[in-house]
Amino acid sequence: MDAATRAAFTKAYVTKCSATLMQHRCYPDPQRPLLAGLDTGLFLQRICSTISGMKSAILPQVRVDPELRADLESMLRKGETLSEFIEDTVRSAVAYRRTQAEFHARGETAWQEYLHTGVAHPVDTVIAEMRERLEIKRRQLAAAPAKAR
Repeated sequence: MDAATRAAFTKAYVTKCSATLMQHRCYPDPQRPLLAGLDTGLFLQRICSTISGMKSAILPQVRVDPELRADLESMLRKGETLSEFIEDTVRSAVAYRRTQAEFHARGETAWQEYLHTGVAHPVDTVIAEMRERLEIKRRQLAAAPAKAR
């Protein structure tokens, strides 16, 4: 490919990618020229490829009272959109439920093991061990800031 064809291709590709970036509210760095050459084109190609593979699913709309929406909008951080808030909240809820499910699965496994073997540990022993672990962690955390100074 000769230099003129490469330049035309790069300019066309950068224009296409710029439109994609603007559509997804990704703005180029104002300190760097957008048409700096093939390197910029390859960089934007990677960004466009990444964006095209992201967030392709849509959550269902949720109808809420106007008061709830007003409360929600009043709690948004500076520059945060309602969509970003909802996405963060959904991610947190999914992580919490996943943690809950894993906890219950571990409990069920332990219960099944107890039913199978009949081996159990006294509550006082378990609580003492947990308190010991807690004290060790507290000492580690108390020592960490002292080392950082």
